[in-house]
Amino acid sequence: MMMLVAVVLPAGPAVAQQAPAPVQLGTAGSFAVLAGQGVTNTGPTTVNGNLGTSPNPSVTGAGLTVNGTIHRADAVAAQAQADTTIAYNSAAGRTPVTTVATELGNQNLKAGVYTSPTGTFEITGTLTLDAEGDPNAVFIFQMASSLVTASRSNVNIINAGTSCNVFWQVGSSATLGTFSTFRGTILALASITVTTGVTIDGRALARNGAVTLDTDTITRATCTPPATTATTVASSANPSVAGRPVTFTSTVTAAGGGTPSGSVTFFDGDTPLGTAPLGSNGVATFTAPSLSAGRHAITAAYLGSPTFNGSTSTGITQVVNPTATTTTSASTGTSTTRSSQATTTTVARSTTTTAGAAKGGGGGSSTTTTGSRTSLASTGSDAIRLFAAALLAIVLGATMLVGAQRPKRDARFRNDRPRRH
Repeated sequence: MMMLVAVVLPAGPAVAQQAPAPVQLGTAGSFAVLAGQGVTNTGPTTVNGNLGTSPNPSVTGAGLTVNGTIHRADAVAAQAQADTTIAYNSAAGRTPVTTVATELGNQNLKAGVYTSPTGTFEITGTLTLDAEGDPNAVFIFQMASSLVTASRSNVNIINAGTSCNVFWQVGSSATLGTFSTFRGTILALASITVTTGVTIDGRALARNGAVTLDTDTITRATCTPPATTATTVASSANPSVAGRPVTFTSTVTAAGGGTPSGSVTFFDGDTPLGTAPLGSNGVATFTAPSLSAGRHAITAAYLGSPTFNGSTSTGITQVVNPTATTTTSASTGTSTTRSSQATTTTVARSTTTTAGAAKGGGGGSSTTTTGSRTSLASTGSDAIRLFAAALLAIVLGATMLVGAQRPKRDARFRNDRPRRH
C-alpha cells in the first residue's frame, strides 16, 4: 500500500521591507525657512540658507540675519511653495507605515515611515534615529495633525544617518519648544512656530501659514553625518553665597574626535540662566550674577550643529548660602548678625530705676544696670543720713544683745565656783 504525503513548499523567498526613498524637495531644497503668510522674528536669529514667503511678502522683526537670499512673494518663492506642496503630498503617501507611540522621546527608531495612533507626535527628552551604518537611511514621520517638541528636547541621528534624509509631514501646525535641537525638514500644511533658542538642522517649510522665529539658529540640512557628543557642567564655587556671582563651565566633547561648535545654554531647573558660545576648545562659560539662597539644579544643554548632535549634561546641585545680615532694634538696643555658618548675638540692656523722695527730703537715688554689673550712685544728704541711721541702729542692736547676754554668763560662772566650808 502506498502512502501519499503532501508537502507544502513556500511560494518563494521572503522579501524584506524596502527602505523608503528620500522625499524630493525641488527648488524648496535651497530654503531654510519658507512661509505662506509671512515670517516674523524676535531677537537675534540666524538663518543659514534662503528665506522666503509666498503669497504674503511680509518679513518683519529686527535681529534677523540671513546667510542666503530673502525672497518676498517673487517667482522663486512661488515655485518653492509649489515644490513644497509636491513634497508634502509625497511624504504623506509613503508606505508601508509603522505605528509607534505618540511620544517619541526616549525612543530609538530605525529607518522607515512612522505614524501614531493619535495622528500627532510629541518629543520630550531625546529621540534617537539609528541609520545602522547606512548614510542613505530615510526617516519619514506622518502626522494628520500637530507636531510639538518640549523644551530642551533633542532629535539625534547616529550611525552615519543625516538630517537631509529626515522628513516631518505635519497635517496642521508644528511648535518647537525652547532651547530644543531639531533635525530634519518640516513640511507643515499650516504654520510653524520656532520658540526661543531653538537649533534646527533641516528646514522649516510652511505651506499655508506663517513661520515665527525667536532667537534661533536654522541651518539648511546638509548630508553630513553628525557626531555624538557629551556635555558636562561645573561650578566655580559650591557652596556659594547669595548675591555673589557664580561662574558655570560646560565642556562638550565629541565621540571619535573633533571639536563641537555652537552654543550652550545653562539652566536653573527649567529656567534658562543664559547662553554662551563654545570656544575653540569646546568649553563655554557663563557667570550668573546672583542666585537666591537655597538649592539649585544646574544643567547645561549643548544645542548641536549640523555636524554634531546636541546633548544635555547631568545636573549638579548648587548650594547657595544666605548672605550675612545685621539687624538692630531701636527699642531694645539688640544687634543681631546672621550668616549661613554662624549666628552671633550681642545684647546691651539698659535699665534705670529712680527711687522716690525719701521721708523728710527731696533727694533721690538712681540704679543703673549694664549687663551683669551694678553700681549704686547716691546723691543728696537724706540718703547719707538714712545710711548713717541704719548703720547706727545695727551697732546699737548688737551692743544691747551683748549686754543682755553678759549677766547670764556671769551668773553661770558664779554657780560653778567651789564653795568653802
